[in-house]
Amino acid sequence: MSTSVNEPFLLSTYTVPKRFTRPGFPVANVYATHQYASTSSADGFVTVAAQGDGVNILDLSTLHPVVSHTLGPSTVFSCLPVSRIDKARACTTYAVLEAAQGVRPEDRGKTARMWRDSLAGETNTTTAQVTVKTEAFSHRITQLAVPDELPTNVLLFGPNGEITVADDDLTVQYSHTFEDASEVQKFFIFDRSQATFVPRRSSLKDGAVIVSLVKIAGSSVLRIVGIDANGIKTLADLPIAGSLAVLDATCSSTGFISILELSGNWHSLQIESPDYSTFVLTAPSSPFGLRNLTFVSTSGAESSSPFAHEAAVLSLGSSHVLLAGVTSPPSSEVVLLLWDLQYSVLLASRTLPIPATISRSKKQGLWLQLSGSSRSQQALLVLSSIPASMLLNGDLGSHAASDDSTQRSAVFVVPMTVPPSSSVANALGRASAGEKWLASAASAGTQASAVDFGLNASQTKLLKQMKTAMEQKRPEAADDVFFAWVSQHEGNRSKSRLNAKLPFGYQLAKQVLEILFRIPKNAATDIPYSPKVVRYLMKQRCVSASMVDGGLFAALRLRNDWESLLLSLKTVMDIPEADVIGLLHTSISAPRQKQADDNAMQVDATTPDTFVPSLQTVLALCVTYTMSAPALRLAIRQHLPDAAELTVVLQALHEMVNAWCDEDVLLLPDRTKKDPHGALVPVIEEKQKGALPPLDKVLVFLQTLLDSSFLTFLTYLPSHAILRDILSHLEPELSFTDDVELLRGPLEPFVRAHTKTVHEAAHGAQKPDLKVDWRRRRKEAHEQAGMAVGVYQIEELLL
Repeated sequence: MSTSVNEPFLLSTYTVPKRFTRPGFPVANVYATHQYASTSSADGFVTVAAQGDGVNILDLSTLHPVVSHTLGPSTVFSCLPVSRIDKARACTTYAVLEAAQGVRPEDRGKTARMWRDSLAGETNTTTAQVTVKTEAFSHRITQLAVPDELPTNVLLFGPNGEITVADDDLTVQYSHTFEDASEVQKFFIFDRSQATFVPRRSSLKDGAVIVSLVKIAGSSVLRIVGIDANGIKTLADLPIAGSLAVLDATCSSTGFISILELSGNWHSLQIESPDYSTFVLTAPSSPFGLRNLTFVSTSGAESSSPFAHEAAVLSLGSSHVLLAGVTSPPSSEVVLLLWDLQYSVLLASRTLPIPATISRSKKQGLWLQLSGSSRSQQALLVLSSIPASMLLNGDLGSHAASDDSTQRSAVFVVPMTVPPSSSVANALGRASAGEKWLASAASAGTQASAVDFGLNASQTKLLKQMKTAMEQKRPEAADDVFFAWVSQHEGNRSKSRLNAKLPFGYQLAKQVLEILFRIPKNAATDIPYSPKVVRYLMKQRCVSASMVDGGLFAALRLRNDWESLLLSLKTVMDIPEADVIGLLHTSISAPRQKQADDNAMQVDATTPDTFVPSLQTVLALCVTYTMSAPALRLAIRQHLPDAAELTVVLQALHEMVNAWCDEDVLLLPDRTKKDPHGALVPVIEEKQKGALPPLDKVLVFLQTLLDSSFLTFLTYLPSHAILRDILSHLEPELSFTDDVELLRGPLEPFVRAHTKTVHEAAHGAQKPDLKVDWRRRRKEAHEQAGMAVGVYQIEELLL
């Protein structure tokens, strides 16, 4: 599926009245949210709260307003409004008032207002009557939410982690306050059915899942909270190592999190549940830095830059994230960048000129906002002017808007085409697309943060101890530290999770391998290395070939760790085909080189006394390893150009084919036995064939070998006899396969009957589907009888 960001179009514009008075903290001129509704509107609705004006709801299908609530120039909104539209086209809208007529000074920022009315065009006068209710709460409100799985509730969130659950009339049902939350930087709300990162075994079966980015005692924490009919419960607190100057953040329903810093560093995290009951935080990719965007600041202090609001991010599902920013001078355009952060590639982009009606200067930036719905291929982009009074010497006190130039805002709709999930196919060939926006690690300062990001305190301590031991050339001490850490965490697991694997995230495994494979500056030939930890990680299937600079195979071959090389062919899934065939070539050339050295004079012998695995062992692993046929053909031509070496491989494959062809064909089982449910099942005892790979994989590898080197075999006479012998063994097998295939039809009913018997013994007899009409069942029975073809029926044709 192609990925694209189409041309944005203008939805509406707004102007802040000159009589509007700003509060003592930054507020945007316009707040806009997108809601998907199960009505005739296929594109959903947009709820806009305009400062000094009111709340408007627009239909994206017609681009016209359907509901409007005007409140006057004294109205100040402090956060995004939300709307809920049901199938009867009844619309309920909620907004938080910082100031408005009738709002007491002590209730500023704590007051929510609800409007319930019908969408435009409703003919029922009863439902068309507007219901308005205003309610003050015990805490400030920074965010609202109306989850689909809580259809009669509205959620209200506070700046210090407060969560209040009210009914649709704003009557409080229950609330919860986290005493340790000093500042909540972002809330993400999901329906329980959409939050796939929450395991099915979780006690939360329905309702809503809240993920919040919280700063506690100067450290960032991801807090996962569940809300259902029984109340509010904390599911997990996941600490994030390092100090982050967060500008914006995203979270998808799959648990993929991105955190954008003021310095331009962009981090990725993934919420996982390896044992299906607890949560861990891993880093699926290394952080990277951005450049050529105005918000990027080396100081990391928001108040020091007038362009700190000129960036916003929005999750589009999976690891796809949309970034909106303003390009650095001289162009100064709004740019929309659609990234796949799992692979750190730019998939699509679009530029948009800043409207002439929106003022922007070197000392006065813009306020960018992004919002969207997970069910729509559209996003909302809001561009607002920032008053100069908000930026003057960092003073955010109360100022009248009349001191500034006319403040205008524009709401754009951004159509997009985004795949439902991240894939390698979409990322291939896109590495160079984002070079313009990517900063080097040195200039962006990401190198230091990449080491510890995504790791908890225990893992960070482990890496430091292992690094110290390897720098002192004590690899055994590094092994002891690592396995002591493993034993400690295995002992902390509960009895119900003893069989669960330890959660080795990508970042932890990558950093451990970098420490173990690091070469000291003054090391000539004696490189400190111990393979125990490497093999342990391989057995846990945590190792990727790309984790090691220069490749995993190159690092292992430099240390003559042949046992780990063979193990990697069983556990590592992304080894390049060139490395695999290169290892095969080594297993061929090493014995020949040793034989040549044995025949030479002793003074000329230079072969090191190292173990090299046999050709049969390596070839068996190469045959069973999953590889791409085109890349494999290229690797064979590159590493096996010699006809004699190719013939050695052909002879080994010939022996494998002969071994399989000499096996007796077992048509009937040795015996039968009853399964735990009392049904008879066949017992087939498979013979142990040692390192002999399956015949189908042998033939696939043989075919690829012939495709790449058949002309070489034709010009090399010793290979002709082997090719004829392989053909003589395969032709009878093909004839036998054709003969056995004829038995498929007569035996198929017996196989189905036995399968049905085993299934009914385990699950009981299948009840007839009462939903199918009896006329349909009778028609199907007549059609089957009319065919007159059954297990023991034979068609007769009379001429």
